Amino acid sequence: MYVEAESFVAMSELRMLRLGKYVQLKGEFEHFPKELRWLQWCIEGHLDSLPDGLNLENIVILDLSYSMITQLWNPQLTKVFGKMKVLKLSHCGNLTICPDFTSMPQLQKLDFSSCTKMSELHPSIGLLESLTHLSLRHCPLVKRVPQEIWQLPSLEELDLTY
Repeated sequence: MYVEAESFVAMSELRMLRLGKYVQLKGEFEHFPKELRWLQWCIEGHLDSLPDGLNLENIVILDLSYSMITQLWNPQLTKVFGKMKVLKLSHCGNLTICPDFTSMPQLQKLDFSSCTKMSELHPSIGLLESLTHLSLRHCPLVKRVPQEIWQLPSLEELDLTY
């Protein structure tokens, strides 16, 4: 199913959007709902990261589980996720680049479980003072975790099982 990103322009009250793996968004993302709080999107095929024009500054929960992305966003762009509390990237089997976490100061839950091609965590993970849950379950290429993880004051659950 193809959906034009511009189709959402009139939905100013939309707070949660769930897009399955057979939904492909096309077009310009500048008019995507700016008040969206929860986005669940299984990105397939035509995109290897979040679209460049997608504004998610108010997003609280971003769930891209089972997506085919190789990176969260283009690292040459600055993305702001100042309100994000939950980032789920579980089963993103092509994810190779761990994002820089400096734009996510409020992050509490981070799930990388079964990201089988990711080999390391960005050291900025140590800046996540609110992080309570971190899952690296079934991430066989992650051979060591950054020293910064052992300094996280709020961490309640750490899953390093394989």
